[in-house]
Amino acid sequence: MSKRAASVSIAHALDRCTDDVLGAFIVKDSKDHGILCVDAVPLFHGDTTTTAYLDIALEQCFTHARSIGGDVGGVYEARAMRGADGTPSATARGLCSAIEDARRRDGDGAHSKTFVIAYDGSTLERLARSEDDGASCAFATWTLDGTELDARGRVATVETGERKDVRELVRRVIDPSSSDKLEVFDFDDHLDDLSKDWRNATFAT
Repeated sequence: MSKRAASVSIAHALDRCTDDVLGAFIVKDSKDHGILCVDAVPLFHGDTTTTAYLDIALEQCFTHARSIGGDVGGVYEARAMRGADGTPSATARGLCSAIEDARRRDGDGAHSKTFVIAYDGSTLERLARSEDDGASCAFATWTLDGTELDARGRVATVETGERKDVRELVRRVIDPSSSDKLEVFDFDDHLDDLSKDWRNATFAT
């Protein structure tokens, strides 16, 4: 994950820590990284299972991704009430399926399978608050194989050399005493107030 993709998605999860949150990753193929997440699009918070705006949000995500030369290739979620096994929810799986359906409609078979990162709040807190650049920056990652999720030891990591900057950006969102406050908005926020940009174009990078 690039600095921007990691900081936007993690800030979204921690800023809405009492809600379920759902978002998408914009990806590009990379010989060095396999799949590089270059950006994150915060989608929903609260009752993510019944949102009526998924199709509209996905269409906007794909349009935005293509405008920067990428593709919608992944999903992230953080759940207020986490399951014991930490696996992605049915909602996240459904979003993966919707992304793959959209790719098939567009005739895009060039990219790898859609993936899910199910963020765990305690791990994110450690990442945001500590100075440790070790394993706390690695996140279990699942890919969708038909209707089944496949882990096989896959992990997503924050790009080497970017972890300190990710922490600083996340802290600027979640720390109420920050003198240089940042905000992160999702699609829900945008629908409530059109001035709130779900692309987070002004989010520091």
